[in-house]
Amino acid sequence: MVKAGAAAVRLALCAVLAFSIPIPAAWAATPEKTVFAELADELLAGLGSWRKGKGRIRIALWPFGPRDDIPVTPEAANAFNDSLLTALQAKARDHFVFVGRLELRQVIKDLDESGGVDDPVALVSDNAAADVLVVGTIRLEGGQVSLVYKAMGAGRSTGTIIASTDARKLPAAAAGSVLSLKQGVARAAKHFRDHAADMRELRLAGVRFQGSRQQTAFSRYVEEQIGAELSQRFASVLSERKLVVKRYRKGSEKGQGVYVLKGTYWDFESSVDLRLNLSNEAGENIAWTGHVRPPKGLQLRPAGNFPMGLLSNDGLGALRLELSSPRGSDPSYRVGDKLVLDIQADRDAWLYCFYRQSDRVWFRIFPNRYHKDARIPGGRALSIPDERYGFDLNVTEPAGIDLVKCFATSRDVMQQLPRAWRTEDFTPLPAGLDFKLVGAFRDIPEIAVSEASLVVTVVK
Repeated sequence: MVKAGAAAVRLALCAVLAFSIPIPAAWAATPEKTVFAELADELLAGLGSWRKGKGRIRIALWPFGPRDDIPVTPEAANAFNDSLLTALQAKARDHFVFVGRLELRQVIKDLDESGGVDDPVALVSDNAAADVLVVGTIRLEGGQVSLVYKAMGAGRSTGTIIASTDARKLPAAAAGSVLSLKQGVARAAKHFRDHAADMRELRLAGVRFQGSRQQTAFSRYVEEQIGAELSQRFASVLSERKLVVKRYRKGSEKGQGVYVLKGTYWDFESSVDLRLNLSNEAGENIAWTGHVRPPKGLQLRPAGNFPMGLLSNDGLGALRLELSSPRGSDPSYRVGDKLVLDIQADRDAWLYCFYRQSDRVWFRIFPNRYHKDARIPGGRALSIPDERYGFDLNVTEPAGIDLVKCFATSRDVMQQLPRAWRTEDFTPLPAGLDFKLVGAFRDIPEIAVSEASLVVTVVK
């Protein structure tokens, strides 16, 4: 919770044009056929209604990049991609053209050089590569792989959600050999010690649950264990060398021998797929992955979990909106700390931010009675609030997983929001925003809108 103080997926890019891949006979007999056929039906149904009067529609399917956080191997993800493509080609009419790799060579070049793209819709639009971009999400739910896809408008329709599928589930890949957590921590620490021998300072930036960006008791326990194990392995009696371990703050990654530790984990019920990454200022990355058995009684799943649909549109839209904090992306705060939002839009925009507590209570925090102007300048890094804004954001109870949800729009839309959202700030808003907030902004006509989220772990 925050309180104001007054005056204070991607899918692999099709390498072919429409109908150029033969449909393998084996595919028709696989149990997964129904799943991908249903996904294709839902996408094509939405696209069919949207395409009326538009001629032949060029469709690109977005690839998973090296930075994507998915709970399956790249080989498994590519198999899903191939199956969906096969289903789309089997069902699509000649109204649709699937954009090939040669036509998207500049997009792929940008992706390969950067290691990933923050805003795929904008990139495809800038390159005039397609009319529609299909973006996939892969998550782990209840020991099964969950697949969801969205068709987003590109070009003149940038940011419009044209079609969206329901989640479909497939059996999860085998977890492989399982280590005790102690064994896993020891192996990870040895791997990092061997490959980052110059490390003198370690910054802990969070180990997060699956694709939710949330931290748990297990997250903090793993961080503590890794930090302690690395400190022991780097200690030297002869040289009196000691590893300095601190929490990450923005800018603290700079300097020779300074490394940042981040990670994610996926709950396979009987085991956890733990993925850790060390990085330094030079851009070097050292990764370790292993399946571990978590200690009994340790919280694996976040309490007060929020609907993942609140995050699913982040990074999609004609505006580029970045949201972080001085403690990094998806930070941890103690009750009593002051929260600051680091925000940047690529062009002038109107900003609207809401705060969700772990008990599902929502507040509007920007604009507000102390700063009524929602407009922000483009291309400039902003800290909200700072001394210019006349208010503070104070973190209060309850402890748990909170969420900051921000929208950037191409014009002022305050008067088109529900009345209670316009008139109330720093006081609880009517119930139901979990499933109304995103749609309220997306349904406003004739605007460009982009979303960004900050997951905040609040501890006592």
